[in-house]
Amino acid sequence: MIGYVFWHQKIDSVSSNDYERTLKEFHEKLVGARIRGYLGSVSLKIEGAYWMGSKKSGYEDWYYMTDSGVIDILNHGAVSGNMMPIHNNAAGLATGMHAGLYQLKSSSANHRESTWCIWLSKPGGMSYDDFNSMISSTVPAHSIDYWRRQMVLGPTPEFCITSDNRIDINPETKPIYVKRSVLCKFTSDSRFEIA
Repeated sequence: MIGYVFWHQKIDSVSSNDYERTLKEFHEKLVGARIRGYLGSVSLKIEGAYWMGSKKSGYEDWYYMTDSGVIDILNHGAVSGNMMPIHNNAAGLATGMHAGLYQLKSSSANHRESTWCIWLSKPGGMSYDDFNSMISSTVPAHSIDYWRRQMVLGPTPEFCITSDNRIDINPETKPIYVKRSVLCKFTSDSRFEIA
């Protein structure tokens, strides 16, 4: 599974309620477009992300795909046809945008809407095998999703763990703890859940 992650903030002239309503409409319409290979999305409010500027807060949207071959299809589908008006409306209300691409390395449960997103860096000189062993020996595997950034795309450290609990991680990994709360979730089978 691939996750395209989009971080953003609202412009000052729009209320949080209006911005969040527009986000929900966009996510709902996108999953309704039935794009091949697109599995759904979750939109979250976040706190503690240094790449969000001085506020360190904003929104984090995860768009899930079967594989990276879906990116072009999703990119086109999100901004064309019936999607164009709602995309342009949402984009016009957003600022401070960043994005990244992540591959799911392991998952023992669905933690994609988890309360915590913990960003990690591999210590210099440490092999990837040793890093993965260190993570698997210190983090309960049943309680996380484990993601790796692809092609150095994105403002974050290379690795991400999503969990319902704030997990103490080896300080060598320079963990960044981002607190999250779900705004909305849409899956490709049209189920809708709202926080």
